[in-house]
Amino acid sequence: MHQENELVPYPECVAANFKAWMAQQQAAGKAFTDDQRWWLEKMAENIASNLRIEAEVDVNLKRAQALRQAVLARAFGAPG
Repeated sequence: MHQENELVPYPECVAANFKAWMAQQQAAGKAFTDDQRWWLEKMAENIASNLRIEAEVDVNLKRAQALRQAVLARAFGAPG
């Protein structure tokens, strides 16, 4: 893990790492659909604010985006 010489708010670190990872994926030829990108961004936001992912996050996302559930399942190849 990279060590900073100054204190940087954790959400800023997560955002920078996520942006760099997305750029690496793009450079490697990986293209994400809008729904995949939305899901990845929500997971990064959750990690930045909570430092962990729990089952309740999935429940909250399903409540907030009930109509996207089937689309996300298809986008990631999971059984819908």
